[in-house]
Amino acid sequence: MRYVLSIVIMCSFQNAPQVAFNQLALLKGTWKMLAPEGWIYENWKAGAAGILMGRSYKLNGTDTILFETIVLKHDQSGVYYIPSTENQNNRQPITFTLVGNTNKRFVFENKGHDFPQRIIYELVNPDSLAARIEGSRNRKFRFRDYAFSRVL
Repeated sequence: MRYVLSIVIMCSFQNAPQVAFNQLALLKGTWKMLAPEGWIYENWKAGAAGILMGRSYKLNGTDTILFETIVLKHDQSGVYYIPSTENQNNRQPITFTLVGNTNKRFVFENKGHDFPQRIIYELVNPDSLAARIEGSRNRKFRFRDYAFSRVL
């Protein structure tokens, strides 16, 4: 009996990244929020197996101003949020690891990054998405909240 229970527990832990990633698929679609600089959009779509592709942008007339592209991916060891920001880190991707996942709230962390060190997404309901970036900069805790509503 212990042997069977051990196998069930091991399989549960091995599938944890897949389960979390499947929940993140709820991000798929287009989200928008009104910010001081105008409407900000995030768009998520399925990529190759085990990958979600995201991008953050705003529209300026007929022009699309891209802020960042994001790859959400998983493997056996975890789930990773990998943004490439237009005006930071020479456009090089930075990897954040999923460290918390409860009630459709996903916390990604990279303690070695200058700012932010944490990126948080919470699916409040099917049409509402809360996001937050947070961390320390110059020894002071800072954060920025984003409240998106679903477009498509």
